[in-house]
Amino acid sequence: MSGAAAGANHPFVVGLRLPSQVKSSTVWYGRATRELAVERILIADDHPMVRGALAFAIEAAFGRAEIVEASSLDELMGQLGRLGIADLVLLDLLIPGAHGFSGLLKLRSSFPETPVLVISALEDPKLVDVAIALGAAGFVPKSSPR
Repeated sequence: MSGAAAGANHPFVVGLRLPSQVKSSTVWYGRATRELAVERILIADDHPMVRGALAFAIEAAFGRAEIVEASSLDELMGQLGRLGIADLVLLDLLIPGAHGFSGLLKLRSSFPETPVLVISALEDPKLVDVAIALGAAGFVPKSSPR
C-alpha cells in the first residue's frame, strides 16, 4: 500500500483490512488478512477516555473479549509479561515511555507473535508505511469516524 493511497482511500482504518464478512469472534489484520480468535486485547493509551472508547467499541464488535488497559509502555510490558500472551495490542504511537516507533519495536521484539495495531492522532501516510514496515498489523487514526 502506498503512502498516498493509505491516507486517501481508507478514511476509517488505514493499513488494516476488515472484510465485510468479519465474524464477531474474529479480527482480520495486516497485509495477509489472517484470522485470529479474539479473547484478550490490551489497550495501551495514556488517555482514559480513549481507552474507554476503544474498550466500548471492542466489546460491541467482539463481545466477551477480556480487555486489559495500560497507560504507559512500562505498564503495557508489565501486563504482557504477567499475562504471557494477548490476541491483540492496540498501541498509541505516542504512549509515555515510547519515542517514535520505539514502543512498537519493543513489543515486536519481546512479543513477536502478538499482533500490534497502532493508533495515533498523527495521520501522515509515511508514518503508516513505517509502522507497517516495522511489523504493525495495522494503523488506525484517532480521527477515524465511528
